Amino acid sequence: MSSKFRAVAILCVRNEELHIASALADLIGEGLEVVLIDHESTDRTVQIARGFMGRGLLSIERLEWTGRFSLTQQLEAKAQVIERLDHDWIVHVDADEWLSSPDEGQSLLDGLRAADAAGYNCVHFNEYVFVPRPGENLEGTDFRRAATRYYFFQPRYPFLVRAWKNHAGLENRAFGGHLLSGDAHLYPRDFPMRHYIFLSEGDAERKYLDRLFDDAEIVRGWHWDKLKATKENLRFPSDDRTHELPHWSSKQFDASAPHKEHYWEWAQPAAVARPRRVVFLHAGTHKTGTTAVQQMLGTQYPALGRNGIYVPLPAGDDVYGVLAAHQAAAWEFVLDAEANAPFDALLEDLQRNELPMAVISSENFELLHRKPATLARIASALNASGYEPYVVLYVRPQSTYAESLYAELVKHGLARSFDACLDDLIEAGGATYYGRSYSFEYANLAARFAVAFGADRVIVRPYLAQRPDDFILHDFLAAISAPGQTEVAASARRANERLTFLDVLRRLHRNALNRPRGALGPDALVARTLGDEERDFLNRPFAILDSEDEKRLAARFAENNALLAKQYGVELAPEPERATDAGVSPQKRLMQAAKKRWRLD
Repeated sequence: MSSKFRAVAILCVRNEELHIASALADLIGEGLEVVLIDHESTDRTVQIARGFMGRGLLSIERLEWTGRFSLTQQLEAKAQVIERLDHDWIVHVDADEWLSSPDEGQSLLDGLRAADAAGYNCVHFNEYVFVPRPGENLEGTDFRRAATRYYFFQPRYPFLVRAWKNHAGLENRAFGGHLLSGDAHLYPRDFPMRHYIFLSEGDAERKYLDRLFDDAEIVRGWHWDKLKATKENLRFPSDDRTHELPHWSSKQFDASAPHKEHYWEWAQPAAVARPRRVVFLHAGTHKTGTTAVQQMLGTQYPALGRNGIYVPLPAGDDVYGVLAAHQAAAWEFVLDAEANAPFDALLEDLQRNELPMAVISSENFELLHRKPATLARIASALNASGYEPYVVLYVRPQSTYAESLYAELVKHGLARSFDACLDDLIEAGGATYYGRSYSFEYANLAARFAVAFGADRVIVRPYLAQRPDDFILHDFLAAISAPGQTEVAASARRANERLTFLDVLRRLHRNALNRPRGALGPDALVARTLGDEERDFLNRPFAILDSEDEKRLAARFAENNALLAKQYGVELAPEPERATDAGVSPQKRLMQAAKKRWRLD
């Protein structure tokens, strides 16, 4: 490698005849060499660019045009070019931008050299968006000199890391060209970037209204601000929210009050102006349709994305699967792991997203209600990532929750009788198995999340098992105030349904490792214990509570349920009264026989 410090700008263009000459002249004038990637332009872009060959422009590459603007495709093409370059620094730039150093009289190359000499490997740029005055047309003019009116655009910080040291393990594909992956050490001085976003209102309409964007990128939240552009709101602003440079070449920019939105979003009424991004943490509880919601999030993510809702890719997956559940991230917290790589990956994914809403879902987050420091850590991390976090909790009557949760725990190896579990539940106000703590005191559960996230950030909803299969999906979207109409319920069906009574019995037999040799199996136990006319419940979802059990549960949780209703307006509808036969129900007799013969706890 040459001892001379060299930097190269990678410029990908399509139909940029208005900007290409100025872009190349500016970059070369700033001391950089340039590689141009032409995205099959149909205007004079390439013809104009050829005049710079041998004068700082190293080559003109070709990238196939697929009919839609694909930033992913462009970044991939740039990465392939970078692999064969031996320059010291790389600069990612667009044709309508002018990047420079922060000091008067200093070239961009010298600014990058100073950052490198100070031991840093990347530079952040402040974006100053230049807009003509209403009705002004700067096409065909020396617009660099004519345009002096600008606004400072920076939705968050850092926002644009456009220059980095080559061969330092840094690359920008994962963040849409905005930020870097790798061990980045950011230079403490921000460099200015002039963005000549439109030269006329006609240019604005051609640039955004006529452009088709890649669907996959829209789903990821990219280009969302551009999709809000209309012919009306693209008209140049005349208000006082812009600044004026004293001279066209001045670097005395006002960075005191960054705009979070581009000017075409300013025109929207305050009532519908875009708020800070929000993320909804769907935390269960268990057995309240969480799997159905996660199935909807995983299969309907394109429709959700079109309506402004981003569903992060669960860590470790290459594509969206049928289920969009973030179990690994939640489970690492349950295990008290010091490092949580799945959650860190989730945060990085959220930071790359630009849609106004996002959803994280795992019923395992419910299990953190006894870990206040962990809940506070999650809330703080989401806030630091640029989101206002909300928690969504679904709860159901304790009676059906007890039965459904018991069947689920048996599925995972539990070898205890239902009556023993019920006694413990009523005494403790919850159930703890395999290191997992399930709270049946819902007001207390919500309060623990409220301490970490804020009382106004916890949404509690009743789960109504008797409603149609798609009810939970519509209710969840209503709970998060999802905008627009999403096609989420077309193939809705219940997921992870409760085991039948006979399935529970068979799994109990399999789980009961202490049962005597030769003990009756499930089918033989049924035949020995019940008459033919008493067996109609066996192939129905597991249910065993009788009216006395219902009364015990109602008395135990009445006060806490009343508090839940007062604080969150959620009243748990009483279940239909259970049959009260003169003797012990067939379900109870069968469970008692299993407990005795299989030596269940």
